[in-house]
Amino acid sequence: MENKFKLQLFNFNKNLVAEQLQVSQIVMQHLNVCDMYSEKELYNSLKENLKAHTYDVDVKNLLENLEEQISADSNTLTFNLKDLYKKLERKNDNCLLRQPLKVVLEILAQPTDDDKMRMVLNELAVYSNFSPDIAKFLYNIQKNPMERHNMKNIGDSDKIYAFMEKADKNLVFIIDRWFIMENNRLCFANNINEYVENKDRLKSLFNIPNIFKYSRFEGDNITFNISEDLSFSINTNNKSLYINGEKLPQQTKLEDLFNTGLIQNESTKAQYYMMMKEAYSNLDKFVEMDNGLKITNIGKPFSSCVVIDMNESVFYYEVDAINRTGSATYSNLYEYKNVAELIPDVQRNWDFDLTEYFKNKLSEDFKKMKNLEDTEKTIKSKIEEISESIETLKENQNLFDAETFEKQIKILEGVKATHILELNKVKGERISALKKVLN
Repeated sequence: MENKFKLQLFNFNKNLVAEQLQVSQIVMQHLNVCDMYSEKELYNSLKENLKAHTYDVDVKNLLENLEEQISADSNTLTFNLKDLYKKLERKNDNCLLRQPLKVVLEILAQPTDDDKMRMVLNELAVYSNFSPDIAKFLYNIQKNPMERHNMKNIGDSDKIYAFMEKADKNLVFIIDRWFIMENNRLCFANNINEYVENKDRLKSLFNIPNIFKYSRFEGDNITFNISEDLSFSINTNNKSLYINGEKLPQQTKLEDLFNTGLIQNESTKAQYYMMMKEAYSNLDKFVEMDNGLKITNIGKPFSSCVVIDMNESVFYYEVDAINRTGSATYSNLYEYKNVAELIPDVQRNWDFDLTEYFKNKLSEDFKKMKNLEDTEKTIKSKIEEISESIETLKENQNLFDAETFEKQIKILEGVKATHILELNKVKGERISALKKVLN
């Protein structure tokens, strides 16, 4: 679109008359920087600078045509990636953004939006702390509120998938064990034999832990990874079956999957058939809990925790060091009467901030304190970036004349000093807010 955008401005300017001199000057200014700025930035600037001239029919038509082009492209991933590239390119004076710029170009070269998005999430996301522009881009492309919140944290949150069984007590299986959930309470169900009288049903429930151990939940699908390149899935809504993500004809039966010859080992076939058969027979029991979150952290690959809101209390279940077979070497359940005490514990252990999730349970003073904490982190990050820029400038002093070097250092030191003053002010406000919370 760049050439089309530039050509349209060129043709528009060529047809202007003497009475439109100011308009021509504005358009020429933008034509001269077309290679430095993205279409999005150029359009927004033109729209602002030509606002006083929109009485002119030619100007009005130009802006409407450009807006139509922008509107058609503004929701595309390619359009937004090009906008990001131009922003990064202008800030790459010291080549600090050379690698993320290379990654953006590689993403733009991908043939489909799915391929582009895969690279954005897997490769560009690595540089989210490199530049505020990258962080903002990643945040804006995430439509899922949970994913957006995850972008702000090192830890990740996900939905809690559970298995619900109504017996003498309300039994629920979460991650690796059974719980009793009733009367706004959550506690371990150490022996489900005590609550399920029907022996056939009890035998069926004994298979549930294996289903959770050897499968993963993806939206409405329960997926069993048979091997590195083979997976079978069941849809919990319509009972559709899938092989490697490909939906099979509706008339396909579970037995048909295991008669395809895709699984050679007889014992593996029998093991997964029994698990999938049990899952298939109990699809209505698998639920997505709407009163909690599952939290993980890349630094703890075999550990996780869940936070469940039971109105009067919040329960925190931590599974530490799950081994590769799925059984936990350590787990514990904690009850929090005050969610303000839970938030710092989860932040410390999992690098995940629960403030947004529990905002309706928090006091205004606590929310103010958390906002100030976020502001403090942002300012510290800016100070670190400026310090790094100063060091880089000093290391490359020979590339500048003395006057330019001193001028740049002075500007950066001035900006840094301003941020330090701002940081001290925010720190004082945060401490005051903390005292109110503790009181």
